[in-house]
Amino acid sequence: ESRQWKVTSLYLSSWSLVSSQDEDEVSLLSALSKFLQQHQGMTEVILRNCSGDNLMELIFLILHSPPQALTIRYDQQQHLPRSISLAFVHGCQSRVQRLNLEGITLDPDLLEAFGFSLPEKWRNLTTLSVKGKILLRDADKGVSILGHRNDSESYFALEDSANRLSSLLMELPNLKCLELENCHFDDEQLAMLTDSALASSDIHTLNLSGNQCQEVTMDILSKHLRRPEATVETLDLTWQRLPSEAASTPLPRPTMNSAPKFRATQPMNGIPLLARALKTNTSLRNLILSENKIQEVDIEILTEALVANNTLESLELKDCRLRSNSLRCLANSLPKLRLKTLQIDGCQKLSPRHEEKALRSLFLLPLANNQHMEDLGMNYRSQSIDWLLDWNRSGRPEVDQSQIPSSLGPTLAGMHGHLFQMIAS
Repeated sequence: ESRQWKVTSLYLSSWSLVSSQDEDEVSLLSALSKFLQQHQGMTEVILRNCSGDNLMELIFLILHSPPQALTIRYDQQQHLPRSISLAFVHGCQSRVQRLNLEGITLDPDLLEAFGFSLPEKWRNLTTLSVKGKILLRDADKGVSILGHRNDSESYFALEDSANRLSSLLMELPNLKCLELENCHFDDEQLAMLTDSALASSDIHTLNLSGNQCQEVTMDILSKHLRRPEATVETLDLTWQRLPSEAASTPLPRPTMNSAPKFRATQPMNGIPLLARALKTNTSLRNLILSENKIQEVDIEILTEALVANNTLESLELKDCRLRSNSLRCLANSLPKLRLKTLQIDGCQKLSPRHEEKALRSLFLLPLANNQHMEDLGMNYRSQSIDWLLDWNRSGRPEVDQSQIPSSLGPTLAGMHGHLFQMIAS
């Protein structure tokens, strides 16, 4: 009853509103309606694992004074309850700016229910986030978040869903963030969706992790990133999973939520196409390629492009099974890179017995010759490396030789030129 405070977020978990004849439910909805009227214009509303026929009335109440962000989440992949579908079909024009769908199958009925067939309802969207919870054993059989197997029986449903979502993306001029995470879209579907989004709006954040981004999608990304008007600042291509060679083979983890660090079994394709764009792109600040098996030749092509790029600030290559030659290639290019952050920790192909010694010998001297690196994540840390990173973060001021770690002294003593003179001044 107090008007002295304002609610900015509403979180409803596991609500089951079944019967309009239930006095408790009627009383609950009445109280919630009054509450929402008192606290209009909330920042965020989250519905988690909610069900029941009376959800339609609840959605009507929420849309009457829509929040800036609406999240509908299910812990296991499922179709959207019919009551919520009806609420969006008959609801008023949405003013929601951020729409998050987690664990919801994107079939044609859902896309129509959300009014995606009428894009003017969602023209205010700045963020569209779709996060799947598909079982990996199903993904190996060709199942995507579109919810059907890619065979003759469901082929047209798959194509219809992808086409509808693509059409929506072409009508969202204000979209800044698109997340299609763990959706298991195949390469051609993902390419179509990516092309639609980048061609029609100024996307700043593009998260395509957990799909099958290969040569077709990489070609689309490369073309857009090479454009002078490119706007993408963060590109997440984590775990671009290829279909298993034997779908019937038991997998070590049953779900996306209980996965080991490394998931890819085949090399990632399309790195040269992405590298070609990096040579001239000036918009990208963060590139994430973690949990992909990247071949040595692709690392060489990638580092060559990174040397030519002056604007990329962060590169993540965690759990990429990089061999010593690939890590050496990265290390040798370090003095020429302008990256502030490089993450190469996790599962790499180095002998555990000699990993620390190998990483130190590869990266310590190149890091001393790089004045831009502020964060270097790898499976080895030392006082010397931490000191160099702190020195970079502080702008490399002149320091007294007594401040230099004793373990770093022999390395710097063997260096020549301006760098050593400046440290020892």
